[in-house]
Amino acid sequence: MAPSERRTYDDYAALPSDGRRYEVLQAELSVLAPAPTVTHQRLVVRLLKALAARPSAGGEVPIAPYDVVLADASVVQPDLLFVRGQRVGTIGEACIHGAPDLPIEVASPSEPCRASDP
Repeated sequence: MAPSERRTYDDYAALPSDGRRYEVLQAELSVLAPAPTVTHQRLVVRLLKALAARPSAGGEVPIAPYDVVLADASVVQPDLLFVRGQRVGTIGEACIHGAPDLPIEVASPSEPCRASDP
């Protein structure tokens, strides 16, 4: 695929399962950062528990990696997302089509694992 080519969801779906995670935003393919830190993951779990503990909210809370297809040329993977009960029909086995009610991306510096890490 030439660098100037417009990327679509079909291009994204055809990428190899090589352990890397990708996103397509406004037709541009990006490789996501390496695995998040344990602090990042702990925060995601706390947020997941807080959202899941609110049965009055109804709905579902998918977590990454899970594709959010915003448009044919925009596919992202927020850390977790909330979809209200009346919209759970937008959740598919492989992706959600359209914006979730609450996308959550935990921003944190990415640091590679070093041999000196415990």
